[in-house]
Amino acid sequence: MRGVLVALVCVLAALAIRVPLEPHRLYNEDSVTLARAVDRYDPRHLYPQPPGYPLFILQSKILRAFTGDVSRAFLAGIILATAAALLALILLSRSISDAGSSVFAALLLIVNPIFLYTGMTSPIRIHLAAVSVVVALFCWRAWNGDSRSAWFSAVALGIGSGYRPELLALLSPLWAIGVWRATRSWKRCLGPTALLALIAGLWIAFLLSRFPDLHAFRETFSKYLTDQTRDNSAIFGATDTGWIRMLFRVAMWNGTAIVGWMALAPLARPMLKTGVLPFLALWTLPSIAFHALIHVEDPDQTLSTIPAFCILGGAVLASFWRRNREVAAIGLASAITVNLALFFAPFPLRPNPRFYKPAVDALWQFSYTETTNVRANTDAVLSALEPFADRERTLVMWNRSPVTWRTLSYYYPNVTFCLLMDDRHAGTRPHAAFWSDLTLRERYFGDPAVVPLGDADRLIWIVGVLSPVRSSILGPLEPLGADVWRSPAAPMNIPGYRLVW
Repeated sequence: MRGVLVALVCVLAALAIRVPLEPHRLYNEDSVTLARAVDRYDPRHLYPQPPGYPLFILQSKILRAFTGDVSRAFLAGIILATAAALLALILLSRSISDAGSSVFAALLLIVNPIFLYTGMTSPIRIHLAAVSVVVALFCWRAWNGDSRSAWFSAVALGIGSGYRPELLALLSPLWAIGVWRATRSWKRCLGPTALLALIAGLWIAFLLSRFPDLHAFRETFSKYLTDQTRDNSAIFGATDTGWIRMLFRVAMWNGTAIVGWMALAPLARPMLKTGVLPFLALWTLPSIAFHALIHVEDPDQTLSTIPAFCILGGAVLASFWRRNREVAAIGLASAITVNLALFFAPFPLRPNPRFYKPAVDALWQFSYTETTNVRANTDAVLSALEPFADRERTLVMWNRSPVTWRTLSYYYPNVTFCLLMDDRHAGTRPHAAFWSDLTLRERYFGDPAVVPLGDADRLIWIVGVLSPVRSSILGPLEPLGADVWRSPAAPMNIPGYRLVW
C-alpha cells in the first residue's frame, strides 16, 4: 500500500511540474523530427535524427492513439517518464541510504533547473533520467547479491536503450559489474547477457531494417556524428575554444545538482551503504567522460548523471536532519532557492569579460527566460507567416534565422521554403534547397548557386541578424515583424546566390 501511495505522489508531482510548463508548440528542430517520425519513421532522412530512438517513437504512437495528438502524446510521455524517474530515485536512494535521504533526493531532483527545463523543450531527454535511474536501481540490487535483479537490470537496460540508445554503452560498465557481483560466475552471467543482447538486438534490427544496407546506416550515423562533434570535441578536431566551451557545459550543467548542498557536504556524516561511492562512480563517470570528450550540446543531455548527484545531496541533507532539523531545513531551503534562481534568473547576467562567457552561456541555455524567448520568437514568426500559409505563388526564403525552418514547415506544410544554406553546418558546401511539408524537393549548387523563382510573385524573407543576405536584398522590403520581410519576386544577386526567373 505504501508503494502505491509513493507512486501516486510521484505522478502528482510530475503533473504539477510538467503541465504548467507545457510547450504549446513543438519547441525546436529535434521535437519536429520526432513528431514527423511518429507518422513516418525514416532515420536515414533524419526522421528522427540518429540514433533513431525506436522505442520512444513506438511509445509515442501508442500514446497518440489515446490522446489523439502528437503534442499531447509527447506531454503524456514526459509525465510518465518524470514519475518513473522520481519513483526509481526514491527507491534507489532508500536502498543506498535511508527513507529520509530519499525524500530530500526527490526534492532536489524536482527543483533541479535542468530537470525542469527538459519538460519545456524536449519530449525525449527526460528518458535519460528515467532509464538511468531505473537501470541503476536494479544494478544496485544486483551489486548487493540479488541474482533476480541481474535479470531485471538486463530487461531495464535492453528496453531503456531503445529510448536512448547511447545508454547501452554508457551504462554497460555499471550493468556488467552489477551482474558479476550478483552471479559470481561467468556461466551464470551468460543468461542476463543473452537476455540483454536479445532485447537490444530486436530494436537494433528494426533500426537497421529502415536502411537499404549497412553502408547507408554507417554513412548516416557517421555524418551525423561528425556534424555534431566537429565544433566542440577535441577528439574530432575542434579548436581549443570549442572544447573549453563544452567542458564548461559539462561542469556547469552537472554542477546544478551539486551547488545547492555542496557547502554542507564537508560537515555532513551521510549514512551510505558500503560500496555506494564506487557504484555512483561507475554510474556517472562514463557519461561525464563521453560528454567531456565527445559531445554535449543541450543541458538535458546530462540528465543521465544529475540524479546520482541528487542522491548524494539527499544523503547529505538527511544527515543534518537526524542531527539538527533546523540546519537541515535551512540547507534544503537554500538548495531550493539556488536551484530555482538558476532556472528563473541565472546570475551573473551576461557579464562582458570573456573568461566568464562560456559559463554564463551554459547557465542561460537552460534558463526559463531563454526558453520563453525562443518560444516567443517562434510564435512571432509563425504569426507573421500565417497570412501567406495557403497562398499560391509565394516562396519563403530562409537564411540563418534562430527560428528553425523545420518548425515553420511542420505547422505550414503547404508553404515552399527555399533554404539558403551558406553556413558551415549546412552540409558539404553552400547550396539552396527547396523544401515543403518537411520533404526535400530540389537542391541547387554552384558558385553562385542559381536559384529559380518559378512562378512566385512574392518572396517572404526570414533571415536572422547574422545573415549575410539581410543587407543584400534588392528592392523594397515590407517588414512583417520578427525578422520577417516581404518583397516582390524579382531576379537579384545576393552573397553566394543568383535568383532568376
